[in-house]
Amino acid sequence: MIQVLLVIICLAVFPYQGSCIILESGNVNDYEIVYPKKLIVLPTGAMNSPHPCCDPVTCKPKKGEHCISGPCCRNCKFMNSGTICKRARGDDMNDYCTGITPDCPRNPYKD
Repeated sequence: MIQVLLVIICLAVFPYQGSCIILESGNVNDYEIVYPKKLIVLPTGAMNSPHPCCDPVTCKPKKGEHCISGPCCRNCKFMNSGTICKRARGDDMNDYCTGITPDCPRNPYKD
């Protein structure tokens, strides 16, 4: 099973410049793996962000937004509780959004 979580990490490159690296993290057979997904470099205080949910200065969701990305994040808001975020395969069970996090938690009733 691969559970995907998008993580935003901010790095100060120079005193007057910041960058955001979006990493895709997953759990594969109990080994944590991280893949660089996208690099955004903007000057501190930039008014425009290439991601509609991300504040380029803080690398956090903009004011009034809940999330930047993730399987349970759509249009900068958490998806409703009970929304399927991972469909079942074979004898598996669906995983559902909680409505309070952008992550797709494992169904507690799975073996």
